[in-house]
Amino acid sequence: MSRRKRSPFRRPARKRNGRVRRSWWVRTTEEIYVYRTRKPRAPLGLPFISRHFGYGGRTSDPARRHHEHTVGGKGRWGNRPAQPWSDLEPTRHVVFKLKSRTEFMTHLLEVLVIRGLLCVYNDKLNRGNPRRISLTRARWQRVLRDKYGRAAMWGELIGRYLIILSTVVLSYLIYRWMFGA
Repeated sequence: MSRRKRSPFRRPARKRNGRVRRSWWVRTTEEIYVYRTRKPRAPLGLPFISRHFGYGGRTSDPARRHHEHTVGGKGRWGNRPAQPWSDLEPTRHVVFKLKSRTEFMTHLLEVLVIRGLLCVYNDKLNRGNPRRISLTRARWQRVLRDKYGRAAMWGELIGRYLIILSTVVLSYLIYRWMFGA
């Protein structure tokens, strides 16, 4: 019986305290993916203007992870509902597909993709993004979309424009009062 030659890239798992510890070099296929979603407040629905990078992440089981994001269900942290952005017509795009990789390399690529593409719904790895939508705000927006539909978007849009218009008018009146023009 001939023995199979061991690959130099596959290291055996080490035992520590009776448990098998995973080695630092992993041989499963891992994906870095990005979801593009419809912008919640885009009234016209234009192709390039009304979509943005919603969420980015990594997984070794793409079908299960896609189901967790869009439908919900039992995942790593128990039963969870679908993501608040799952009703915004998400489309999934694979950025990298890695066969042999280290955890450090995969995590670094994930952080670079999330920060480079400015994904708005990523919470932990995206604190410096000025366009980031927090988890509580995303849930609140989802409740409004479910309750009022497109009317909630139009109401928020009109309210925002009224605030901007009143600020401009008030600034103009203060300017006229101060300088007597």
